[in-house]
Amino acid sequence: MTPIRYLLGIDVESTGGCLKTNFMPRFGAALVDIETLETVQRFSTFVKPPTPAHTWEKRCLDEFWTKPDMMPKYQEILHNMNCVTTPTPDEAGVLFMEWINILVGKYGQDSMMVVSDTAGYDYAWLQSILPAGMSMLYLFGHYVPTFAASNFYGGVAMVTPVEQVFGTMEACCNKLSIQKPTNGVVHDHNPMNDAETIAYEAASIIRHVSSLRN
Repeated sequence: MTPIRYLLGIDVESTGGCLKTNFMPRFGAALVDIETLETVQRFSTFVKPPTPAHTWEKRCLDEFWTKPDMMPKYQEILHNMNCVTTPTPDEAGVLFMEWINILVGKYGQDSMMVVSDTAGYDYAWLQSILPAGMSMLYLFGHYVPTFAASNFYGGVAMVTPVEQVFGTMEACCNKLSIQKPTNGVVHDHNPMNDAETIAYEAASIIRHVSSLRN
């Protein structure tokens, strides 16, 4: 069995929780080397709404996007929604798969695993834009179980994310008696940066857990 060498972090931004009425205006990904903790590839794109009927959920606007600290990101999305160069969902899905195929050609289809904080949520949105016949579960040409980071951290620490998903990682680090990993990239709701952070944090903890087995 080929050991996993790289973690592909994924992250999406959405305008609400419903794939039928809301949309995914932006998503990103980053490939992190578990051995060196270096980021070797990144991907990011804005995405146009599928139709004019796909809108912003009021709750999502009130509780997140129109908060003062998120307004710059909100305005950035609104601007890029109207750019002629911004891809449609179908076009964005093709761009993503072309990028994945480059990764497979360069690093091998058996060397990577997908990691996400909220795997089911991110997978559902990304699956909705993939070309016909493609599946997030077979992203590298074979079945790929997803590293659901928040579930893993919660399992190690034996806690559930009562307050927020990200709290499980801190509980996991406390359980393992290690410092919370950081590489200077923060969760700033730029999905490429968030994807990189997710993959880096998961790779750091995997490295520690692996060292305990040796």
